[in-house]
Formats: sequence, structure tokens, C-alpha cells
Amino acid sequence: QNEVKRLQDSLDSMSSSHQEIVDELKSENAELRDDIKMANETLDDQAEELSSLDSENHELKSLLDTIDRSKSALQSELALLKQSYTEQDQQIREQFGEKDAKIEKLEEKFEKCNAQLEGLKIEL
Repeated sequence: QNEVKRLQDSLDSMSSSHQEIVDELKSENAELRDDIKMANETLDDQAEELSSLDSENHELKSLLDTIDRSKSALQSELALLKQSYTEQDQQIREQFGEKDAKIEKLEEKFEKCNAQLEGLKIEL
């Protein structure tokens, strides 16, 4: 009977020890479930933020495309203006060249007239 009693006490002790382990595991399990729940909530929040950032990124890309198109249009317009300026500058230079040539001819005629006038004054 003593032996049975000792074995029963040993079994009760082991059962109590195992129950403590089971209780600890249940507690850890509950903590892990809470951690997983929090992690899932964090993931959901991050997914929403990522979706929002993706939408904002799409809007920014669209705006950038609009800016690029405007930039290209302005560059084309600037190139046309430069070409027009170059052509007008060339025309003005040609006109001044023609006028300078006319002025030179008139100056030559004027000099000849002055020389003739001086010659006539001397003869008089």
C-alpha cells in the first residue's frame, strides 16, 4: 500500500507538473494569438497605406507625363522661335548690307560731286 501511495503521489506530482506546463503553453499560445492578431492588423494598415501610396504614385506619374508633354511642346515652340529669329536676323543683316552698299555709292557720288565742285570753284 505504501508503494501504491508513493506511486499515486508521484503520479499526482507529475500530473501537476504537466498541468503547469500545459497552462504555460496555453498562456504562450494566447500571447502568440494576440501577437498574430496585432501583426495582421499592422499588415492591413500597411496594405491600406501601400494602396494609398500607389494611387498617389499613379497621380504623380500622370502629372509628370503632363509636364513632359508641356516641356516637349515648349521645346518645339522655342526651336521654331529660334529659327524665326535666325531668319529675321539674317534678313536684317542682308538689308543693312544692301543699305550700306547704297550709302557707299552715294558717298562716292558725293565725293565726286565735291571734287567737281572744287574743280569748278578753281576754274571760276
